[in-house]
Amino acid sequence: MTQATSPRRVRNNPARDFGFQFAKIGASRLDLRDPYHLALSVPWPVFIATVFALYGLITTLFALLYLVQAGCVANARPGSLFDAFFFSIETLATVGYGEMAPATLYGHLVASAEIICGMAFTAIMTGLVFVRFSKPRARILYADNPVITRHNGRQTLMIRIGNGRMTMLTDTHLRLSALIRETTREGRDYRRVHHLRIAPAMAQMFPLTLTVMH
Repeated sequence: MTQATSPRRVRNNPARDFGFQFAKIGASRLDLRDPYHLALSVPWPVFIATVFALYGLITTLFALLYLVQAGCVANARPGSLFDAFFFSIETLATVGYGEMAPATLYGHLVASAEIICGMAFTAIMTGLVFVRFSKPRARILYADNPVITRHNGRQTLMIRIGNGRMTMLTDTHLRLSALIRETTREGRDYRRVHHLRIAPAMAQMFPLTLTVMH
């Protein structure tokens, strides 16, 4: 496992939001065994495109099922994929304009299955969209360079941070850690996380900027 820092610049702002990025060997970015996490972690354009693709796939699949038996949909032209497709969309959305309707037992069974799939699909997509919108994200900006200087007669590490949103953050808790490479007595190298004592460790109000000192 290798570690690299990759700062993400904020446009038109001298500060930056930085973090650690790890390159994992043997781990897949798209793990289909965990679709819930995948649906929440993909970018919005990919999520929206996937929703439309699944919707089109479901409607097309049921449209082909309506074509299996001729005359199962009343007022639909025999063998017309367009009529079957648009009837599939109306059924999946539970609209029902009244022009076309199931006419046989087979048509009713397929339409009932599509309605159930449509209700489940709508409920799942609504929940995923709500969770994606409701995820809290604090926009914290970091100064480009930390500073080591004397403060109260001691060498002090200072890091300037800022609140990147127009609203005020309250009851903010801060932590600072250092990842240091150490060598054991056996001569093996490993990385150890040290939690540093900082001041302030908690800020009641965080409207603009704050200097964290260690």
